[in-house]
Amino acid sequence: MSPSDAAFLEDTYKEAFYAAGNSDPNPAVGALVVDSHGQVLSRGFTHKAGFAHAERHALSLLPERDLSGTTLFVTLEPCCHFGRTPPCTDIILEKKISRVVVAQRDFAAEVAGRSIGLLREKGVSVDLAPEEFFYREKFFTTAPFFFARKTMRPRVTLKWAQTSDGKISPQGRASQRISGALTEELTSLMRFAHKLTIASPGTVKFDKARLTVRPFESAHIFSGRGLSAAMQIFLERQHRALADFFSKSTEENTIRAPQRHFLLPEWTSEEDDAFRSFQNSLGGLTSFHKFPHRLWELDFSHTFSAALEEIRAQGYNSVFIEAGPSFSEKMLEHNFVDALLVYRSRTNTAESLWGEAGRGNSASLALADGGEKLEGYRVLERAEFPEDDIFLFTKED
Repeated sequence: MSPSDAAFLEDTYKEAFYAAGNSDPNPAVGALVVDSHGQVLSRGFTHKAGFAHAERHALSLLPERDLSGTTLFVTLEPCCHFGRTPPCTDIILEKKISRVVVAQRDFAAEVAGRSIGLLREKGVSVDLAPEEFFYREKFFTTAPFFFARKTMRPRVTLKWAQTSDGKISPQGRASQRISGALTEELTSLMRFAHKLTIASPGTVKFDKARLTVRPFESAHIFSGRGLSAAMQIFLERQHRALADFFSKSTEENTIRAPQRHFLLPEWTSEEDDAFRSFQNSLGGLTSFHKFPHRLWELDFSHTFSAALEEIRAQGYNSVFIEAGPSFSEKMLEHNFVDALLVYRSRTNTAESLWGEAGRGNSASLALADGGEKLEGYRVLERAEFPEDDIFLFTKED
């Protein structure tokens, strides 16, 4: 692959980042149309399910233009089947695109890797990026789709904040704020990108979690923190999508609304009613599930698997979970943590915050006092915020 092709594909992923989460249950894909002089003619990304795929979006912006001699760059092999929209291979041939450059093959059942052969048979030149290229970009765009297809459940990202000595909460009461203010913006973008955020029963009971997403001034606040270029662009594009979402009315919005889901603890009906009323007053998509504590204790793995399968059936390729020490330990123990986002305070200890030893889990304790390794995981991103060390771990292949 030539350096110019690689550069154009990298640019194409910027469009795919915008689609992350919004295109579920389809993969987030970006497309670029480039003329023979290296001039970008149009850009596209996969819209909300039922709307245009990336290729059709990009090509629809050039309705009268002669596209013979142009190159289409696309982050995922174009579809060749009828679904809610016609095959993208059809419009590529119709528009007489001369060359297609693909970042990743699609061997899901509908495409099954057939599109590239189909295009070549029709005289279109097709080039492929090496499989090892764009690992981070794939993580944020197509990986949730392929994970959900393979495992029949959404990819799970677990998030917590911890003290420098590895504690997540005090005993039986609210944890207060552990991490610094900048993590709120990062959390909003990660909630928005996943589209479905779940709070564990303990987080609901003691912290009265809101799980809301909020627009803020600029994603440039994350620059210079040690995040990779791909991660910074991903956050910038999600920031733009978030701003677009809040700027449009419900009727005209083609951006999928984020949903908040609460696993309710065993508490009084008065507490239950008050919590539901408060959450509903915040607006947006909100759902609740009475947490059958004994059932989960009896068979956490089966019960959680069933819950995740139901979430996938609702069209989510990934889910963001915010959990306290007990629930997060169960998730780790039963191998449900596919990615892990951790905010580790550099100054706050359990004693300084709560006046007690506090509670953590096996992973938070492993990350205490400067630890940076977790068995079975690799560090995808590491950043230094003003008050915290930020880690994004992914499960090792």
